[in-house]
Amino acid sequence: MYISLYDLGLIILFCLALVAGYYLIVTLRAILAVTRTIAAIIDSRRSALEKSIELLPEILNNTNEAIVAVKTTAEPVSSLARYLESNLTETADNFERLAETVLLYARWAAEIIKQVMALLSKKGDK
Repeated sequence: MYISLYDLGLIILFCLALVAGYYLIVTLRAILAVTRTIAAIIDSRRSALEKSIELLPEILNNTNEAIVAVKTTAEPVSSLARYLESNLTETADNFERLAETVLLYARWAAEIIKQVMALLSKKGDK
């Protein structure tokens, strides 16, 4: 008695179908167990879930009011921040100009003092 390649292929396909069927059954049993657990949790917490669902529109309204309040508060703060930024920039620019002017005067004063000291040292040497 010989087994042809066709029969061997059918046997292999049948074995693969058995393994796939077993895996499918195991997976479906696991899904069923998870579904039953979820259903039990929902049943035990049904009243709390119903209360939460009833409060959901009120929570959404409160959230919307809070967002509007934050927006109305943020607008003046934003304009104040822009105002402060422009004033601080202007103040920093003025301070920089003042510092440059003071340094320029200090250099001039140092140069004048050097010249005076040079003249005095020349007069003292004579």
